[in-house]
Amino acid sequence: MRRPNRGVEIVAAHFAACSALCCAHDAQPAPPVSACHASMLSAIPHAARPGDPVLGVEECPEPISPDSQALNLPQQPDVLLTIRISPWSRPERALTLRRGESGAYVLRSTRDEVRERFVDSKTAELLLTLWSAAVARKGVAATAEVVSVTLDGTGYRVWLESGAISMANPRGALAVAVSGVHQLEDIVNEPASNDDCARLEEAVAEMTDALYRIRHNGPCVRYEQASLPTR
Repeated sequence: MRRPNRGVEIVAAHFAACSALCCAHDAQPAPPVSACHASMLSAIPHAARPGDPVLGVEECPEPISPDSQALNLPQQPDVLLTIRISPWSRPERALTLRRGESGAYVLRSTRDEVRERFVDSKTAELLLTLWSAAVARKGVAATAEVVSVTLDGTGYRVWLESGAISMANPRGALAVAVSGVHQLEDIVNEPASNDDCARLEEAVAEMTDALYRIRHNGPCVRYEQASLPTR
């Protein structure tokens, strides 16, 4: 006798609740993203091991006030993470992770219109762990002869309960992290398809890689402009 697939039952239950949940937020309902990548998350590295390579020096993001009102964020007690994306030549948008009363995790995107989609707990927890690590990463001060100023490109502001950071055109681990964010954005915004599993696995792989880099690469560097010599 074939045993019922409990995972399919859970996904079906989430989908049944999606219409009411999404409509309450003026979003377009969409099927949930399944936990098709669970095996990839069985062993996310937590600390450097002897002999692990150093992956390069990276510049720190800028810490900002964690006050949600200062970031013009709505007062929503169920919101766990908000990433505001500010392209130079396009309107600002946001990707938000929240947890409903049922305990289900929901991704909400405002890229083209407001859309929501359920996401499995492993992806949600990885997303929270990644950005918590980015916010908590220790930095060391260094001086630079020239401090560059970027006038175009894309800026990011990330908020969660433990803190908030701002960055523009991130590189290194943070560039990999935001690439994973954009992958999740695409999944939420585009119609559900048979490619969702592969795309979710790609997003998870990038976020796992970014978390590994943040945890293994030591402190980031906060650059300060060198003082000019006095005569």
